[in-house]
Formats: sequence, structure tokens, C-alpha cells
Amino acid sequence: MNFPYQLVAFDLDDTLLLPSGELSARSRAAVQQLHERGVLVALASGRMLTSMLPTAELLGFEPALVSFNGAQVNLSPSQSPLFHCPVPPALAERIIDYARQRDLHLHFYHDNRLYSNRVDDWQARLYHEHTGAHLELATDFDRLRGLPATKMLIADGPERIEVLLSECKELFGAELTITRSKPIYLEFLHPTVNKGEGFRALCRHLKVPLHATAAFGDAYNDREMLSAVGMAVVVENGIDEIKALAGRICASNEEDGVAQVLEEWLGAA
Repeated sequence: MNFPYQLVAFDLDDTLLLPSGELSARSRAAVQQLHERGVLVALASGRMLTSMLPTAELLGFEPALVSFNGAQVNLSPSQSPLFHCPVPPALAERIIDYARQRDLHLHFYHDNRLYSNRVDDWQARLYHEHTGAHLELATDFDRLRGLPATKMLIADGPERIEVLLSECKELFGAELTITRSKPIYLEFLHPTVNKGEGFRALCRHLKVPLHATAAFGDAYNDREMLSAVGMAVVVENGIDEIKALAGRICASNEEDGVAQVLEEWLGAA
């Protein structure tokens, strides 16, 4: 088969998935055909692993999973992680204290479980309905002190997140990776972690050269992955700064832009 890429990675929200968070029949068929042609497939998301599984199951095969913005990598949903790099407990406690002092909504991801210091209608709508993630109330997080966090996340309005981003980069930027997957999420990871590093770990394990890879994305948390691959494709609804990294801009997720590109590639191979 004359296909240029050995491995193709897909961001989920606002890229492969429709605005509703669903996988369209067209996108599902295109990714399945890619797999049937012998191309390795990876899903790469800021989501926790369990929130990625419904999409993985719809594909009808077991893709590799780069979850938590690269903090965890699984060769397949049924295998143990080949890579996991959480925020150390001491740093996690500093984020807990920062959020408590400012009365912020904080999410703490540990052992593939999601804890929140408050559960209200707004959070339930954003997290449970959109990603299927189940929230466990942890009030002041005291019982989580001393534990590593695969990821931590502050949720707030876009304008407040912009302010918090600047403040957090000044306070923690030298010690943590700080990124955004959506305008309302501010995410904290181990300082060596991002989707690009998670993707590189996967490629090393599979012995796939980076020049033989492609990835689709839309947001700030896709930056390092898109910079690492041989072909970076960004959907039209993506952030302008991220579009600047693209080798190609495709139609929006609402228009099944990812599927359109795959159909073109597969038709030409």
C-alpha cells in the first residue's frame, strides 16, 4: 500500500468528534478503513482514559490511547499503561492550596478517577454530559494530600481563565506544564508532560519514525504533538495560533473535516 503514514493520531473534542461530542458515522468509517489498511491509530486527548473508552469502543478495534494530555499512554484500552507521569504530591498540594485560597473549581485526577472539590449543575453539564466522566466529591481535598495527580484542572469562565493562566504561569510555570484544551479549562501536568511527549513515547515503543506520522488537532494542548509529527492537520474551527503550525487546514469538525482528509488520503493510496 502506497500510504505515506504508519501512525495517525486524532484529538477527540472539537477535532474528530462532532460539536455534540459524538463520533459521526462518516468519521467512524474513515478511521476504521485506515486501520484496515494497516495504519496504526492513536486517540490523543486531554480526557481521562475512561472518558476516551466509549469512542475507542465505537471504532471496533483497539487504538492506542494518549490520555490526560500525554501524562498516560496505553497501547490499547485493554493493556496496562506503557507510560505514566503524574504531578508529584508536593506540587499537587500547592495547586490544591492555590485553588482553595481563590475558591476555584478544581479537579484532581488520580488512578483513573476524577475528584472535584464541588459538584454543581454547571460542572455536571460540562464534564458528565460532555465526556461521561463521573465526578466524586472530595470537598477540601484533604484526603488526597500526599497522592500524585495524573492531571489537575481548574474550570471557570474564559475571561477568568485568561487571568488565572497568566498568574499560574508566573507561580508554577517553571515547575509544571500548564495548558488549555478549551477556553474554560486550565490544566496542570508534570513539567515534562504534554501530548507531544506522550506521542513520542508511543512512537518509540512502536518503532515508528516521527516523519512517518500524522496528527489532527485544534487547540493549545495539541501544539507539541502537531509540532512533532510528519504531517500536522488542524480543523478550520481550531485556534488561529495552532493553525499556524499546520501543514494543512481541513474543514471543521462539524463538517467531518477529519473524515474528508482521510477519505482523500485513502483514495489516493
